[in-house]
Amino acid sequence: MSFLHESRPTLYMGLQTAEIGDGFSDVACRYGSGDAETITIGKPTGLQTSIYNKTKQAKVIDKVDYYNSEWSIYSLGSYDPQRQDVYRVEYRFHHSIVRELVVGEHSNCVTYLQASKILRNLWQYAIMRNRLEIEPKLIHPVWQMMFEDVEFHTDHKGVLPMRQKKQDVSAISKNYDLMVGNLISITARQTSDVNFLIRELKKLHFYDDLIRYYRVERKIGEVELRERLKKSLLLRRMLRNAA
Repeated sequence: MSFLHESRPTLYMGLQTAEIGDGFSDVACRYGSGDAETITIGKPTGLQTSIYNKTKQAKVIDKVDYYNSEWSIYSLGSYDPQRQDVYRVEYRFHHSIVRELVVGEHSNCVTYLQASKILRNLWQYAIMRNRLEIEPKLIHPVWQMMFEDVEFHTDHKGVLPMRQKKQDVSAISKNYDLMVGNLISITARQTSDVNFLIRELKKLHFYDDLIRYYRVERKIGEVELRERLKKSLLLRRMLRNAA
């Protein structure tokens, strides 16, 4: 039985502890006495999978009663806390990975609200990316069940995520900056205000890309961009009058 990580099979047998660094720094696992307690695979800067004993963690954080009640509800009363341990499968996405995922019309997710609309898609992407296999290309039935049956309250169904690497925007960023700078100069000469400048910018068919560039690359939102445009207009007028 193997755990496939990032399209690379890795076999974990009865290890007590394992800390692999340098070239294999993306793999870490820890087995307790007997059954496995915690398995963590993947880098924190990418897609990380963690499988751990939630029953033992509940005891550590003193939430046994709460979780026992929840698990009893979701198992329709079949959960027996005296005989069963609950294990949690957890996928952790770095924000850079989420931004590279495209799910239908949902792309460039930059907020939790945007990501919440595609939770099931993110789950399915992760569970196929890092999965348990009985043998090569034969997925473990439990993994198949989690892929097909897990539901979220806010679903965007029927579309699997696709990873798109971030493109180099260094060249186009200069064009955006030059274009906005020229529009500021023209607006200043016409003695128009910042509202006129914003309206003209919004008429551009690539306005959304322009705003995305400022938000992602320059860390500037629309409100802050408006204030910067306003200050630039005043500065251009002052320099023009001084000349």
